[in-house]
Amino acid sequence: MNRFLHGIGGRPAHFEPLAAALGAAADLAASPALPGHPGTDAGGQGRPRAARPAIDADPVLDAARTWAAQAGPVPGLLIGHSTGGVIALRAVADGLVRPRALVVIDSNVPVTDTALAARADKARLAARSDWRSVLRASLARDLLVPEPWHERMLADLDATPDHPMRELWAAVLAADTRALWAGITVPTLYVRSTRDVHQRDLDAVTQHATVVDVGPGHWPHVTEPEAVAAAIRRWHTTGVHPTR
Repeated sequence: MNRFLHGIGGRPAHFEPLAAALGAAADLAASPALPGHPGTDAGGQGRPRAARPAIDADPVLDAARTWAAQAGPVPGLLIGHSTGGVIALRAVADGLVRPRALVVIDSNVPVTDTALAARADKARLAARSDWRSVLRASLARDLLVPEPWHERMLADLDATPDHPMRELWAAVLAADTRALWAGITVPTLYVRSTRDVHQRDLDAVTQHATVVDVGPGHWPHVTEPEAVAAAIRRWHTTGVHPTR
């Protein structure tokens, strides 16, 4: 039993090409959307949640807890893209889900000082009054997918409510990614296409991560689903994990 966790402004359906390539369409159908994103109500996504005190607010942890409760047990692979990959890392690091292995696709989860500084600059964009157009332009720049996916994915972003998308976007860009990686104890494949995340850097903080380069663009699971599926299968079956 596998689960898929999409990125900011996305939908579970954005994993359809990869799920088909992996023969996991039924698993995708059971995968909830990110909290606050339309498209799935698995496990009661529409249920109201008690507000947390602002001083203790942690949108990443909130999203991880909510999604994990909706997803149920994940004894197989947990596959997260972009923001979904950050949420997946947090859910696994905190023991909210216990997959056999984790796949993170092009999430912004660097560990070097230079890359973290660049990510912090981007996080400040969420405070701007035009944050939504900035986010759209950022995603569109790397949206190298064929139609109808290009139009569909931008339409899905436009249809996603401001709250909690804005808070979640800012929070994932401010997450302590060194701590997230250090807290991972399951085999993890990082599928890199656009991010400043490299094997030599992750080796300094975890023994459980393997990096593979697949491209192009920020959605390789849509542009090259067979290549991503092949990379996952090779990694999952050739003894690369649990440790390198």
